[in-house]
Amino acid sequence: MAEFLVQLPEQTGFTLEQGKNAVIVSANNAADARIMARRVSNVDVADWANATVTTLAAASDMLGWRFRCQIITPAGVVLNDITYTGIASDTLDDMGAGLAALFNVPYTASYNATTQVIILATGAAVDDLGDHEVRVGMFPPQSTSDNDDLRLNTEINGVAGAVASVTDQGVASANLEVTLAADAWVVPSVPVLIKA
Repeated sequence: MAEFLVQLPEQTGFTLEQGKNAVIVSANNAADARIMARRVSNVDVADWANATVTTLAAASDMLGWRFRCQIITPAGVVLNDITYTGIASDTLDDMGAGLAALFNVPYTASYNATTQVIILATGAAVDDLGDHEVRVGMFPPQSTSDNDDLRLNTEINGVAGAVASVTDQGVASANLEVTLAADAWVVPSVPVLIKA
């Protein structure tokens, strides 16, 4: 299911209530969205047939989202600051795999799509960064990199629901891990500004 903005043509002169000429509808497709929209008023069916229908959110598309991760030493020094930016049709799993691939250059990193766990660095005498801190944030396309810095430093980690948990600051021989939200997580969006 997706969300649609259904807007009456301006030339009709019809409004729904107090000057409003559009509705946001949850539906399976644009045709169903038009049908649902015309049920909210007595506007002629033909006008709704000519309405503009815009898809507001695609639940699996993380195009432009930035998944940013810092590894910080016990002394407070930023050891790594790596960002994976989503491409068209990326899912949360793709974001996890993309970040893991970038961390796999300096460390032994991996992503498990079944458990949604990113191992950023492996313990057991391989990377031995388990006592380090992990700061991680998932930032929407509208957010600027300046905001990323601020949110990372204050630990307001972007869209918090995207990251379920972080395993860090243990013993050096432990893994550094980030667990993402379950597959059912819906990509949030601010599709349109309206006057209510």
